[in-house]
Amino acid sequence: MDTIPRFDSIEKVTIENVLPEFCSEEVRKLSFQFIRCNKYDWGKEKFKDHECYDMKGFDIKFADNDEHLCYIQLWAAEQGINCVVHNHSDAFFCEVNACIVNGTGKGGMQYLISSKENYDPLTTLESQFQKLEIPSLYEHGPLWDIDAQKKPVLREDGTVVYPWHKWQSNTDDSSVKSFDIWMAFQFNAHLSAIP
Repeated sequence: MDTIPRFDSIEKVTIENVLPEFCSEEVRKLSFQFIRCNKYDWGKEKFKDHECYDMKGFDIKFADNDEHLCYIQLWAAEQGINCVVHNHSDAFFCEVNACIVNGTGKGGMQYLISSKENYDPLTTLESQFQKLEIPSLYEHGPLWDIDAQKKPVLREDGTVVYPWHKWQSNTDDSSVKSFDIWMAFQFNAHLSAIP
């Protein structure tokens, strides 16, 4: 794992489309680019002074019935960025993040231990968050609530119950700028029972 590079500029991160020939030519010509989050309405204020990026993702569906399996999206953040505390209160998926590059080796998921804990940005202390460092080329397991049948717990509206959580890119003692780069896999909640 020591050969995983650190990037001091997002422009140095290359995303290449290598989809196989059985995919349409139109799809194989797609270009994937990171977009700075302050370009979006939801990120204008939160990320106006910080380098946080997302890349439009893509849906993966079953070929035989077009049922949704997973949505995959890439993210990147410079050192020391809280990538927004959230609990997916409007999400119908089970999300797992896979770290591609952990810029400092200290970034990863931070979460409140229980979905029953309330989060208030003015009173919830950083020390209340559990820290789960995710090394480069690793992923975390389920953060969502799981019932006795090992299925995701759903709210009345069908959304998945999560504790409050965030990706936190951390800092280190180095003066070299670096980025965390990770992929969010948003799986169909109805297909996400734990074996």
